[in-house]
Amino acid sequence: VIALGSVTCPFCKESATKFSKMIDRGQQQDILYFHYTTDSIKLLGFQEETNSQNLSYAMVPDQEGAWEMYKGVFPTYFYIKNNSVIYEWQNYQLGYPALSWIENKLD
Repeated sequence: VIALGSVTCPFCKESATKFSKMIDRGQQQDILYFHYTTDSIKLLGFQEETNSQNLSYAMVPDQEGAWEMYKGVFPTYFYIKNNSVIYEWQNYQLGYPALSWIENKLD
């Protein structure tokens, strides 16, 4: 799963917490959370606030290109398998049914 978010987005904070708990339950998932920021202090603050230090984080290297992928909606998630995007969710679409699907499919 590739998650694209913002350090100030409340939905991004909620999803980071959910993904972190998924990993805490022993589900070894490949989750990378890209954040629309170049400020490492803000990214560290996000991790601490959401208690999600067990997730892999990166700052978006190309903010202009990333904006096109985000389509202006935070957060956006991509489930990628065999180098293809299988599913894409935006914001509220990543609820418990989607999280359950991810948890059961990402072996």
